[in-house]
Amino acid sequence: MSDWRKPRVERRVHDRRRTIRGAKIIFNDNEVVAECTVRDLSDSGAKLTFKTVHPLPKRFRVLINEIGVFDCEIIRVSGLDCGVRFLGQTALSPSLAQMQDSAAAINK
Repeated sequence: MSDWRKPRVERRVHDRRRTIRGAKIIFNDNEVVAECTVRDLSDSGAKLTFKTVHPLPKRFRVLINEIGVFDCEIIRVSGLDCGVRFLGQTALSPSLAQMQDSAAAINK
């Protein structure tokens, strides 16, 4: 049987939910490096979609609009999509809180 006909084994621990939320990738002392869209979201991770290819470190923070800031690591990359695993949620620093407030105001 060819590879494309074989059923995929689901390895996710948590169910994912389809969503469309704006997000920002943050590293280098809370500097925003890239904007992206969260397409899938679960308790343990997310699928991020970018408009262009961005070089990213293995670990970074992602600020998901109206949800929070998560430390995460890259699990897989496929074209403009990036699957990440959440390592923990981070408290919003004043500068990150301001970014989130600005994003919320733009989305209204």
